[in-house]
Amino acid sequence: MEKQLKERIRSIIREGFIAELSKNDIHVKEIMKFYDKGTYSTKKAVSIFVSGKTNATRNRILDDLGDLGYDEIWDVMDHFKLKLESVNEADVVPGGLAKGLSLNDIAKKHGVSVDMMVAEFKKGIAVEMEHTTDREVAKEITLDHLFEDPKYYDKLKKVEEYVDKKGVEHVAAALPQTEEEPIKECKIC
Repeated sequence: MEKQLKERIRSIIREGFIAELSKNDIHVKEIMKFYDKGTYSTKKAVSIFVSGKTNATRNRILDDLGDLGYDEIWDVMDHFKLKLESVNEADVVPGGLAKGLSLNDIAKKHGVSVDMMVAEFKKGIAVEMEHTTDREVAKEITLDHLFEDPKYYDKLKKVEEYVDKKGVEHVAAALPQTEEEPIKECKIC
């Protein structure tokens, strides 16, 4: 039961509902660069540390990295003594969906008011500043999330409140599958 619950939570995270890390994350790229350039022993060590298996595939390691939070990803970086030295200023948040777009552009894309986008942007900056000390990085991440979904931070707040109230073991069974569907009580817990 616990294994199924964890896999369900992972699948939700992988679907991008509350994902923190993606294949484009600078930390994930640095770890995978280290893995790709490494010897057999290096690949085995990364496999064990990230996936808990001596023979995890590259895709498995990539998926497992995507399941990690920033604290855990830094544990991997520290363990292998990896640095983000190869990153230049212009590539702090690579692959940004909202690159070059303003809040006005994103509001037009979604057909919502600029006032709504400004309110969501303020919520987003506050959330993202929990993960970085760089306001520009927080701004880029916030814009990317709002580009994907103008209600991203409202949805995230609902999920966090539910987890705080019910506990993480209820999350997988209760998350809505659509925007209109409410969070429901877990029937198996």
